[in-house]
Formats: sequence, structure tokens, C-alpha cells
Amino acid sequence: MNRKSKADSLSPPLPNRKVYYQLGPAYPITWKLSCPLVTEIVREMDKAIAAIDKGHSYVRGRFAFGHTETLGPLLSALGIFDDQPPLKAENFKKEKQRKFKSSTFLPFAANVHFVLYKCGSVFRLKLYINEKEFPFLKCKAGGCPFDTVKKMLNDKGLIQCDNGRLCDPSRKQECQRIDDNCS
Repeated sequence: MNRKSKADSLSPPLPNRKVYYQLGPAYPITWKLSCPLVTEIVREMDKAIAAIDKGHSYVRGRFAFGHTETLGPLLSALGIFDDQPPLKAENFKKEKQRKFKSSTFLPFAANVHFVLYKCGSVFRLKLYINEKEFPFLKCKAGGCPFDTVKKMLNDKGLIQCDNGRLCDPSRKQECQRIDDNCS
């Protein structure tokens, strides 16, 4: 009798290139679907800033839990591990120096957290991936001004999005790969 064990039914981990195309920056629609999560993060920080400015109490930590399928698109939306040119078979040798290495930023028990600081009169945002600080928007140490981060996210269409419009089948261009010239 040939029975499969429970472990056999689990999906094997995706190779790095597959993760890039399924959860990474290869398809804009993948990272654009992170919009509700990004909107919620920004909304919570806006609430904290408003409360601090008024001298009121505020929520000091909000925790959400997800999987690789949530964190990969979120990090892609933030532009943290974008490679130029995009990862393809033809640039394999250059890929050795790539930023997008899913095994390093999406291991089992991966985590992402944002920390909001008030430095003088300016609120700054720091990004940590797996407990390590990452440069955010090419800002120097100490994080980025929150207004700068918010503007970048808004410019990318990641705040107050309309997922119904995004997922409309008549908007095929949203679903094309970034390397749509490949054959």
C-alpha cells in the first residue's frame, strides 16, 4: 500500500525565481494588492501622530500576522528588494549580486515591523526586516521622514486604493509582467 504522508502533501518551498514572479515585484498587480495593508499601516501611524500632537494617549503597537504570501508583496510594494533589470534567465550571472533573495528576507518566521519616532518636530519611520534595520527610500540612518514615506506610498497608489478597479479584467495592462517584451 502506497500512502502519502502528511509531509508529502505539503508544497515544497518555491525556488527564488518563482518567488520573484509569484510574490515579488515582477507583476505590478502582485504588490498593488498590498494596498489595504499599507493603507492600514499609514492610517494607524496618522492616528498616533494626531494623538501625540494633541497630547492624548495612543496605541503604541499594533500586531498583524501573515505568511510569505503577504510579506513578499508588501516588501515589493515598498520597493525594498527591487532589482534592475528584472530577474530573467538571460541575466543569470548578474543575478548573483541581486537584492531579491527570498531565502534571506522571507525565511520561516519572517517579520517586518515599522517603528515611528519623533525627532524634534519631525516624525521619522524606520523599517526592520527580520530584526535588522533596512534603508527605507534611500534615506540615511535614523529613518525617513514619515511625510516622505507617505508621499511615496501615495504616489505608487498604495494608499486609499480601489481593489475592485485594480482587479477589473478590462485593465489587462495591470496584469502584465514588467518584462512584457520577453517571448
